[in-house]
Amino acid sequence: WNPVALREAVINAIIHNDYSTELVPKFEIFSDRLEITSAGAIHSGREQEDFFAGYSMPRNKTLMRVFKDLGMVEYLGSGMPRILKAYPRKAFTFSAHFIRLTMPMSEEAQTKSGVESGVESGVESEMALQIMHLLAASPLSKAEIARAIGKKKPTRYLNDLMKKLLEAGQVSYTLPDKPNSRLQQYRLTEKGRSLRQSNRAENE
Repeated sequence: WNPVALREAVINAIIHNDYSTELVPKFEIFSDRLEITSAGAIHSGREQEDFFAGYSMPRNKTLMRVFKDLGMVEYLGSGMPRILKAYPRKAFTFSAHFIRLTMPMSEEAQTKSGVESGVESGVESEMALQIMHLLAASPLSKAEIARAIGKKKPTRYLNDLMKKLLEAGQVSYTLPDKPNSRLQQYRLTEKGRSLRQSNRAENE
């Protein structure tokens, strides 16, 4: 996520939240996005235009003063222009009682998150399981793996995934002393076979 926009969005959610509802701002992280939801209504028309222009009165003036004293807020309404530099207006949704900002995760971050959650946490990604299925039959080079899963050549995601599978001990090199050899292939380890069998048993 854009760090400047994220900082401003978090501060805005805290300062402008309607605490009379006894609800606090909610920050939810999903695999592909971050959602920031605060209580309070912004009606369509002029009120929303003022909202996007940064013209709004803080519901919590004491909080506003605290954030300003801490140097986290420059002046009233300064945060919205920074958010809109990174995310369009359609990133905001308004309901009768809530305002939500949805910040999509960058493709690079999604790739990293997918690899880490798919390998390091033990919850295998679909591609990782597909690769283990291929290697269960015979060792393959990275280029052969790429073609087998429908890619013309190894992608960045595949490179990262193979690295993680190696680090997790689920696959190994056929030429461990020559990792960059053009003849290098990957084979499924006993750990990988065990994991694959466990996954198959769970799905049966």
